[in-house]
Amino acid sequence: MMVRIFFVLLLLFSFSACAEETLPLGDGKISNAPQIGYLWVCHQQKGGGGAFRDGDWIQGNVWYPGRKIQVQGDVAWPNSKLTVSVENGARVVRANDLPKHNTGVYPVQQNDPAYQYDRNPNTIREQNVLFYLPLNPEEAQYPSCTGGAVGFSLSGAWIFNSVDGEGRDAVAHEIQDKCSGHPEIKGQYHYHGPSPCMKDASGARNMHSDLVGYAFDGFGIYGLKGEGGKKLRNADLDACHGHKHKVVWDGAEKDIYHYHMTPEYPYSVGCFKGNWVNYNAEWGSYNAEWGSQGMQPAGGQQMQTQQMQGQAGNGRMQQRGSQRQQYQQQQNNPLLILQGAAQILGVNAETLRQAVGGPPPDFNQAARVLGIPADTIHAAFRKAGAPN
Repeated sequence: MMVRIFFVLLLLFSFSACAEETLPLGDGKISNAPQIGYLWVCHQQKGGGGAFRDGDWIQGNVWYPGRKIQVQGDVAWPNSKLTVSVENGARVVRANDLPKHNTGVYPVQQNDPAYQYDRNPNTIREQNVLFYLPLNPEEAQYPSCTGGAVGFSLSGAWIFNSVDGEGRDAVAHEIQDKCSGHPEIKGQYHYHGPSPCMKDASGARNMHSDLVGYAFDGFGIYGLKGEGGKKLRNADLDACHGHKHKVVWDGAEKDIYHYHMTPEYPYSVGCFKGNWVNYNAEWGSYNAEWGSQGMQPAGGQQMQTQQMQGQAGNGRMQQRGSQRQQYQQQQNNPLLILQGAAQILGVNAETLRQAVGGPPPDFNQAARVLGIPADTIHAAFRKAGAPN
């Protein structure tokens, strides 16, 4: 009898051990081209902070989500604002980056166990979020790289890419709250991966997940489940972390490309699939002049590089230039004009800002710095909405 009890307990222990979820760690999985299971980021700047110590949920090349602790607290944000509207043929997102759900207490308190691993000193602050997306996004011939932020969620917060300021798997290393979110240095509350606080009623019923956000190329980001309620993994998706089939899009079924959240790195968007990417959306606030805080992207410590490479870049710059003319609402601000010109020219927006000076811009000076004819630079600014 005792032998039987021993074997039953052994089987129960073995089943429990096998049932514990393990995930591959995403550290080092940053590529310079589209690749399944990797993040293609335009520019990764190291030294941005994050967790200073690993918890026991990280073991070698894998990590155990069930063992990871959370930032404590239950802070409500009753002034949360988010609207998504259609205006003059564009999808317009307005928000203040205060989430619709409760969050942990930030800065992380000394009596919080999370403080032993990640002493996030930042405070969640209201932001000015306004950006425009193509209403009917189309797939590009070539994908493009991402920046620090990849989209915005319908729960009212930014969706950042999958890495922290040190280029590590942010979901595994950094300590987030119960909704898998935390603030960066400017106070922008964001997720690096799926959040249990993103509403997904269909996915909860083992159907295809609901729309949970928009990527900056205009395509939708859906929850963890695909057709038939299957919980998706990297093997089910392409290199940009998406696929194409019929989903509910703007209230009707449409056969359209879309991204998915997954429990596996890179978690949301691995690269941009669309033929027009609103990199301007990375800047959560802007100034009347293009020199000050407006050049700090929503990715916190990362500065977005606009430059595409090779054939992909050459083909897409011209497309972006023509499509920008459809978004006249964005052309009232000098910063947005600067960023649009950078996209057309295929150069980094900050590099272009330093080269042209101003405003007003000095095209001759920029030509000497960039090695691009002054007339070409001037034409790019006109296409981006400059008055002359």
